[in-house]
This record gives sequence, structure tokens and C-alpha cells, in this order.
Amino acid sequence: MKRFALLFLLLSYTLVLAQHPSSVKGQRVYSMTIAERDPLRQDAFSEQLRGELEQRNSRGFSEAVFNTYRASMSSLFGDVAGKVANVAVNYAVSAIQGHQKDWERTIRKECTFSKDLKMLSEMHHFYDQASTIGPLDPSGMVFDGFSCRQDIRIDDQIVNVFNLVCKVRTDSLGLQSIVSDSKFLVYVDEVSFNPFLCDLPNDSLENVALRIPFDFERRKDLKLQLQATVSSSWMNQVLQIFRDQELGRFNVTVKVDPSRMVTDSTGAQVFRYKYAPGNPDNRLVSVSGDCFLVPRSYVASKEDCDVWGMGQYKVDMRVFETCTINPDYYTENGKWQKDKWMPEWKTIRQRPGTRHFWTDVADAVSQDFKDGKWVVKATTPISSTIIQEGKTFINGKR
Repeated sequence: MKRFALLFLLLSYTLVLAQHPSSVKGQRVYSMTIAERDPLRQDAFSEQLRGELEQRNSRGFSEAVFNTYRASMSSLFGDVAGKVANVAVNYAVSAIQGHQKDWERTIRKECTFSKDLKMLSEMHHFYDQASTIGPLDPSGMVFDGFSCRQDIRIDDQIVNVFNLVCKVRTDSLGLQSIVSDSKFLVYVDEVSFNPFLCDLPNDSLENVALRIPFDFERRKDLKLQLQATVSSSWMNQVLQIFRDQELGRFNVTVKVDPSRMVTDSTGAQVFRYKYAPGNPDNRLVSVSGDCFLVPRSYVASKEDCDVWGMGQYKVDMRVFETCTINPDYYTENGKWQKDKWMPEWKTIRQRPGTRHFWTDVADAVSQDFKDGKWVVKATTPISSTIIQEGKTFINGKR
């Protein structure tokens, strides 16, 4: 009888352990992808573009655009640089009593995360063929858009944190911009984002018991933002060389509405979006900015015919994750409630004196061309501590 009771207790303890959340280590991996059109879609795009070009005198039009482009290049760089999306969190805090001010200042810092992702070298090619028309001849434009994603590698599992895909606009507005202004536009095609595995709070705490994880009750206005900067190097017809010239920027903003979250196959709550006309979630996703077509380098002149190349370029990205404190949780009748913020402040005070944020960590970066796509991967060398609850992973104890 005693042996049976001991066996029962051992089995019960094992079941409790199996159900209890456990800490695991994971590597955060960022992937930037530059897509090229497959041959079938490229033929269709070329046909659309040819139809636009046939409405104008292609050679005269391209030369006129190039002259305008050359004259406005210097002002372009100054203008675009000033149009960076302002994603900084407002750190101004009101004059308040006790440690509440220190708590609020600390939490606000943890509500902002940014990550720079840079390509190792320029890519070949923006066009799939050389041109005899001019440096901004759009014919054969094979560039199809870009994407950015973050995964967490946990042992042999890959858990997605976010995936954001932008594609070149090929509707009437997009084609007119290419042909009339030598600029291309993009739209957000799809988004997937798991807020509970994001980089908020922005800290490097190994002890997850001292971390204050993201949740929609205490935080609000969660945004995922991406800034993509296109640059190029080329040589013109008089052998002038231009290096790493910025051609344009795109600023993408995704506002995560907790009421639009869905449950995935692992039980995790994620925000998902797919562009479609009339999609009610279109209001949550926006993109601004434009970019000049990549200039073709002057290659040679033979048989009384000038030739321009296929265009080299690169796309550097910067990712932002931001949120704000939800005053509805911490205040009552306009007054801060000590029993709401003080437990968090006590947790903060237990942390080590020196804390390191992820922004300055050097990544292991690789760049490769595979399956018609350029892929740049940046792996954070420091492991993240993740909580596992059954099949679901979260960024801290609830």
C-alpha cells in the first residue's frame, strides 16, 4: 500500500512538472529578403509596362527623365533624409511623488526597441537585361519587393516572431509612377506578428522573473515599424562614379489591434494581415515614401549604340517595436494607483545595477542568393530566455 501511494505521489509530481512553465534558450534570427519576379510574372509585368511606354516616345521620354533626375539628385538626398518616420517615445513625465517617476521612466525606456539590419554588399540586378535606351530605362525591371522577418531558434524548432512582406505596386498608379516619374512604389502584402514574443520589454535580463512582459492590459498602442532604405552605386556616361547614393526610403507602420488577434496552431495569439481591397484591417497598415529607379551604369559604346548595365543596389532596413503605458490600468479618477505600479517597481529594484540593451549587440551576418531571392540573415549572438507553456512560447512569466 505504501509503495502504491509513493508511486501515485511520484506520478502526480511528474504531471505537475510537465504542466509547469519552463525556461528555454533561443537565438533571435533576422532575415531580410529581396524578391525577384518569377519568369511568368515577369512576362506579365513587362507587357503591362510596355503598354504604358508605348503611349509615349520611349527614347525621348527616358532621356528627359534622366536629365530631370540628374538635376534633382542633390535635393533628393536632402529631402528624403528629412522624412524619416518619428517613432521615438515621448519620455516627458509629469511631476509625481515617490518612486512612481522612476518606475515610469524605466518602463518607457523598455517600451522602445530598434534594430539596424544592413546588407553586406550590393546585389545584382535590378533589371534582367542591359539597355540601349538610357540609365533609367524601366524595361526588364525584375525587382519585386522586400520582406523582413524575425524567428527564434529553440533547439530544432523555429518560432516566428514577425514577418512583414512588401511588394512593388503594379497597378495603374504604380505603373504611372514608374513611367512618368522614374519612381516605384510598394504596398504591404502580408504581416504576421506575435506580440508576446517581440523584443518588448527591451532588456537583456536572463532572470525572467525580473522581466515585465508585454501584455495588452498594461500596455497599448503597439506598433511594428520598418524603414527600408534603397541605395546604389553607378557610373554615368562621362565616367563620373557615384557610390552608395540613397535613392529613396519606405516607412511601414503596422498598428496591432488586440481585437484582431487570432490563435495559431500552437495556441499562440498572433496578429495576421493579408492585403485585399475592402479588408477592414487595411486601416491598421500603412506605407509611405517612394524610390527612384536604380540607375544603370554606362557600360560601353559599340556600333554607334550606347549600352547601360543592369543596375546594382542594396536595401538596408531598420526595425522598430514600440508601445506606450496604458494609463487606464494604472490610474483611477486621474490618479496613479500605487497598488498597480509599485509591484512592478519592486521587481525593477531587484534587477542588477548594470543593464545592457540589445541595440549595441553585434550580429553574425550572412548573405546569399537562393531560389530567385537575396537573403541576408543576422543572428544575435546572445541567447534570449523564453518561457514555454505547452506548445506556446512567451517572452516572460504572465
